Amino acid sequence: MDKLSAPQTLQKNFKHISHCLKMAHIGAWQFTLIKEPFSLHDLKWDGMVHSMHGAPLDESIDPLKWLQQIILPDDLLFICKSAMSSFKKKDYAEIVPHSYRINWPNGEIHHIEIYASFEDPGPNENKVSVYGIAKDITQDILKQKLIEEQQNHLLSVSRLAVLDEAFSGIAHEINNPLTVIQARSFQLIQMAEQGGLDALKIKAVAESINKAGDKIVKIVKSMDAFTQEDPTQNQT
Repeated sequence: MDKLSAPQTLQKNFKHISHCLKMAHIGAWQFTLIKEPFSLHDLKWDGMVHSMHGAPLDESIDPLKWLQQIILPDDLLFICKSAMSSFKKKDYAEIVPHSYRINWPNGEIHHIEIYASFEDPGPNENKVSVYGIAKDITQDILKQKLIEEQQNHLLSVSRLAVLDEAFSGIAHEINNPLTVIQARSFQLIQMAEQGGLDALKIKAVAESINKAGDKIVKIVKSMDAFTQEDPTQNQT
């Protein structure tokens, strides 16, 4: 078997890597970063990145202009600041991860995750090539959001079950002092109707009613504290 030349081997490896990236729905991109004044130029991306940014199949589309139109302004500002910060560090071997949101023409919000690397600019430190890969992680974000919503729903259902059981016990606890209050109130009514308003007896009945009322207040306060407790505070 004939041995491949170095360029042929490189081309073969490049095609293999490109195929693997495509299978994983990952695309490649690159652009030029100017330090003074800070600006981005010559953004280029492959078909996969073109597709994940919702760009029409038109070769005349300028990727940088298209990106500036659809990326959320806050995310664009964050990426620019991060790029400048990384550039100033001069750690050109560093792989920098970022994510940003884009608004597709149909109104869908997509989340793009990128990994960037800086090419050593050499003596020209005002200009550097930045290159990397990109992946649409929208479905991953939506799945995570769905999982969190399901977890919150399960917490709510579990909490409601606990509350239902607790309130049943609380109702029983409240019924006892309420029975005392009703009985003592009826006793006062009987005393008034019979004209037997003895001061000491009235005082004793009032104290009994007051004591029962205090017990109800304590029960209500404990119930209020329980309902306001955040079940997530105890999670680690």
